[in-house]
Amino acid sequence: MQYRLGRFLLAAFTLIWCIACAGGGQRRPAAFSKSRPQKTYHVVRRGETLWRIASAYGVKLDDLIRINGLRDPDRIEVGQRLLLPNRLSSHPKLNLAKRQKRLKVSDNKYYKPGFNWPLTGKIAANSGYAEGVKNEGIDILAPSGSEIRAADEGWVVYANNKMRYYGNMLIIRHKYSFFTVYAHNKTHLVKTNQWVNRGQVIALVGRTGHITTPRLHFEIRKGERAVNPLTYLPQLTR
Repeated sequence: MQYRLGRFLLAAFTLIWCIACAGGGQRRPAAFSKSRPQKTYHVVRRGETLWRIASAYGVKLDDLIRINGLRDPDRIEVGQRLLLPNRLSSHPKLNLAKRQKRLKVSDNKYYKPGFNWPLTGKIAANSGYAEGVKNEGIDILAPSGSEIRAADEGWVVYANNKMRYYGNMLIIRHKYSFFTVYAHNKTHLVKTNQWVNRGQVIALVGRTGHITTPRLHFEIRKGERAVNPLTYLPQLTR
């Protein structure tokens, strides 16, 4: 069975992408009204990204984008003042330094990330990319209950089973508007808005959705556009 991105998944992915990138409007939430005794800001330094800043302060990336009305979260300038949500960690500077190396990537717009394989298994013969035909992703066959790991660190932006064809599905947002998709899962071990580390177990292999054998349907996306996962994953040894 070939996997094509259906109307419902496209609509859901478009919504997730718009929420992540548009900032959800200019209005400031009630928590930041005039009654708040003090507003806290972060001044952007060279080499910092919103991912790094949100992670350092222990706040949600989407909250940081929303309260600052950012239209393009991948573009912030040195010296820019960012209003922070009122959920600061006790040692934000220490956290920022600790995660600096982990999240340091090139600012080049042609940045190409490297992802780990989320699962060890055989690629199904009917996977479009395995056959050289664009088909949105690949299927990795594995026994039910096998561990699925995050291909890279990032924020879980979707963890649900509302896309009937794909069953239980996770979507993780990574640096520079890359996303990874994990579908047909038996169960999820993480939740929406949770930060996950590279290699962290996030789900178990299942056969939910319109399939008959256990497998992981895996996609890598740049924004809304699907890319060939095999060009971003380590080459398999025969």
